[in-house]
Amino acid sequence: MAEKRKSIGNTLLGLFVVRPEDELAEDSPPAAASGAKGSGDAAVDDLIARYGGGAPAKPGSRPPAPPAPPSRPGTRPPRPPAGATGAPVAGTGTPPAADAAVAQAAAEANVPEVKIDFPGMLRRSGLSDEEQGRIEKALTLLHTLPAETPIEIKRQIVGASLQAFGFPIDQIIESAALHLKALDKHIKEGQTQTQALLEQSNRRMAELQQEVARVQQVMQEQLAQQQGLTASCNRQKLRVQEVLDFFGREAMERVAQTSVKLRDKLQES
Repeated sequence: MAEKRKSIGNTLLGLFVVRPEDELAEDSPPAAASGAKGSGDAAVDDLIARYGGGAPAKPGSRPPAPPAPPSRPGTRPPRPPAGATGAPVAGTGTPPAADAAVAQAAAEANVPEVKIDFPGMLRRSGLSDEEQGRIEKALTLLHTLPAETPIEIKRQIVGASLQAFGFPIDQIIESAALHLKALDKHIKEGQTQTQALLEQSNRRMAELQQEVARVQQVMQEQLAQQQGLTASCNRQKLRVQEVLDFFGREAMERVAQTSVKLRDKLQES
């Protein structure tokens, strides 16, 4: 039992304390990730089984599946009721949960990925590297436990391990709460900057729209002036044309051939 406790201590100590042998071990091939098949450490599996009240689990083994209920000869398995979770209801297509998941995935697909320097942002919010490290260590320990371990057993194992190595749970909870507060603050700061930019852009667009309206008004006034100018000149031309009509076309052609000034004006036009 002492050897098992020592093995547990070495396994969990590596999550919180960087030792020289750990640094040398970083160059070796990584071990298989822990998950649904156990932690890979017999001592840790024994601790999990002991907290759960069962026998020590073998590395890589899974808990046996519950036996199927006996069925009578000639009987069929009961059908799931209509509208059961994960099964579409007749006439409704896919279940609502699937529709919500598809809608959420479609919405997230249109959201650009923004890279954030979280360590730097958290430092600016007052969280030290030690406080940030507590969360990473706790997450690493949580992910080390097998996924099928009950939540209450996980809490017992994680709590006992953290306290054994001088990491009070209250400090980790405090660090996690400070993390969330810092992230919320960063989101609000981004919202404030975005709102300020939108307001500035809206004011600029309103100014540009006013400028466009003013330019359009100037254009319309100029067109109206040109129309009035053309109409006035045409009326005056009609009055002068009466003189030319009075003397006749032959007189006009004779003057056009002999008048140097008139010939030059005609050439200019």
